[in-house]
Parts: sequence; structure tokens; C-alpha cells
Amino acid sequence: MNNVSQNKNRNSSTHIFSVGQNVLIKGKTATAETETYRITATLPLRGNSPQYRIQNQFEHHERVITQELIQQAGVSQASEHDALIEQTFGKLPDVSIAPKNRSTKVSGAQK
Repeated sequence: MNNVSQNKNRNSSTHIFSVGQNVLIKGKTATAETETYRITATLPLRGNSPQYRIQNQFEHHERVITQELIQQAGVSQASEHDALIEQTFGKLPDVSIAPKNRSTKVSGAQK
């Protein structure tokens, strides 16, 4: 197995979140506090993915979820999107979409 494969396997099987941390479920529009979950326990791997037990403060039950389905609370979907674009294409320059300020002066008439 080459180093890249070993690193990928090691990274995918490591818990990156800890007990007490607030997370969001990816793909849900998380605009309200009701969509934030607190990690209550780390669990063994499911296949190659770490698992967590999570609970929302408004629910009486806990959920079990794999790592690839959650993200840190406070990280917006837009910032993930921007990071993916930057990763793919490199840093894009800031480009204003406002129209350029053009002078309205009229130069002398041509004959």
C-alpha cells in the first residue's frame, strides 16, 4: 500500500469531532438553533467511518451518525462551496460586478 492510501485510510478512520462539540447535519438548512446537535459520545467505526452519538436540545432521543454526514456548527455551506472552488481552481481574484465609472466628457468633434 502506498503512502497516499495509508494516509487516506488513517484520516478517514480518525474522529475529528469531540464530545461536547456542536455540529450540523450536512445538507440541512441550518438556520435555527433546532438544527444544531451536540456530540454526546464517540462510537467505533462503521465500515471506514467514525460514528458519533448526537442530540438536539429540543429532542429527548439521541441519534447515531457517521462523520461524513456532519460538519462543525458555524461553518456555512457557502464557505464549504468557496473552499471547494478554491481547491479546484486556486484562489480567484475579487472581481466587482459593478459597472465601471465611465467619463461622460465628449471630446472635440471630428471633421
